[in-house]
Amino acid sequence: MPNGRNSLPFAAQQYALVTLYPTSQCVTRRDRLVWRGELQPTPLSRLYRVCIEYEMRQVPNVFVVEPLLRKIADAGFSKDRKLPHVYPEQGDPLCLYNGLREWNSARLIARSIVPWTCLWLQFFEVWVNTNTWEGSGAPYGQESKAAA
Repeated sequence: MPNGRNSLPFAAQQYALVTLYPTSQCVTRRDRLVWRGELQPTPLSRLYRVCIEYEMRQVPNVFVVEPLLRKIADAGFSKDRKLPHVYPEQGDPLCLYNGLREWNSARLIARSIVPWTCLWLQFFEVWVNTNTWEGSGAPYGQESKAAA
């Protein structure tokens, strides 16, 4: 359950995020936390501006604010591809994990969601150039290498 008895308070999440990512910003209001930071998955990768929105009793939603992933995708292997491992009906938050079996509110976002975002971005960069998703899981309407 995302907000069970073992849920970490927002103050703990905020402290870990700004401590581990000191150039980032984290704001909490009532039952909502918003983290904004820059991630560079590898030394050869571009810099991504990321936003994580987390509300009590929900799972975190991760968005790449800049650069626009759709523009990068269209400049890659082929035009008009659907972004893999996002939830298009929800505004394209990244699909980072398999539900509550992998993440719950007792985990630190800074030690789970942020590193998983970096890994997702690495897989995305490979996908742009090869049209093959190297991560696990099946993208919407496509089959991943791991699922094949």
